[in-house]
Amino acid sequence: MIDKLHSIIKKYNELSDSLSDPTIISQPKKFARIAKEHKSLSTIVSKSEIYINKHQQLIDDEDILNSDDEDMIQLAKEEIPILKKELELLSDELKILLIPKDPNDDNNTILEIRSGTGGDEAALFASDLMRMYTRYAERSKWSCEFISLHDNEGGG
Repeated sequence: MIDKLHSIIKKYNELSDSLSDPTIISQPKKFARIAKEHKSLSTIVSKSEIYINKHQQLIDDEDILNSDDEDMIQLAKEEIPILKKELELLSDELKILLIPKDPNDDNNTILEIRSGTGGDEAALFASDLMRMYTRYAERSKWSCEFISLHDNEGGG
């Protein structure tokens, strides 16, 4: 896992360097693509650096256990379980962050809500459903646009 994290950090640093390259800056589409990829890696990189540092600290503490200094051995014995727990939590977070993104995540969605059969109750349900999805989109800071809307006397 450490090697994978190092390769992600290396790629992130390469993207950072290319963002300051004048030839990339002069190409808006390429610059936007690189900036988007750079931003998507930023959380993974920050967690990766923490994980790598804690992993190295655990290795150092385990080396201290073989030394002759009793005070340092005692400190290392106290620190090792804490580091192992933190590494486990970070590992779980990183596993989730390392799942590849779906290429359709950034695409738009068209949602059609129809009242169907059921009279006024179905129309009221469709109206409530539309309000629910609209509020969810607003809370998620997504833009919402109505392509067409047909009202009836039932409210939907």
